[in-house]
Amino acid sequence: MLKLSRFSFSGKIVALVFLTVLVVGGMTFGSAYHFFMKAFDDLAVSRIGQTATAVQGTMDDMLDKLKKNAASFSSRPDLVEAVEKRDTTYLQQISKVLMTNNSLDVLTIADVDGKVIARGHSEKTGDSVANQINVKKALAGQVSVG
Repeated sequence: MLKLSRFSFSGKIVALVFLTVLVVGGMTFGSAYHFFMKAFDDLAVSRIGQTATAVQGTMDDMLDKLKKNAASFSSRPDLVEAVEKRDTTYLQQISKVLMTNNSLDVLTIADVDGKVIARGHSEKTGDSVANQINVKKALAGQVSVG
């Protein structure tokens, strides 16, 4: 065991001051770190909330625009006539134009039974999309996108 009597009085004072500075410095650093990190965490949470709100607003605007385009598109007389005649070629052409003009990735035109007449993104036709929620809504008379 270390005997304190071997150290001079000034050595003991220096050691005590060093230990005090070390303890106080560590506590100060720990407190500052804790409170700064809490403030930064709170700021990050706030900024994430603001960003999420902005993104949600943008998504809502896009959804509204798509619904308006879908309603406008579905009420076009030439489109109605092409669906009645099952004119797949014309419907695919017009679908591709609509997809390009509105930055869409997918566009499907189906009849009242949910059977695909045309797609703007694919040549595939004849399959049923009647089990999809957006198609069920559309067949129920609601403007639907998704």
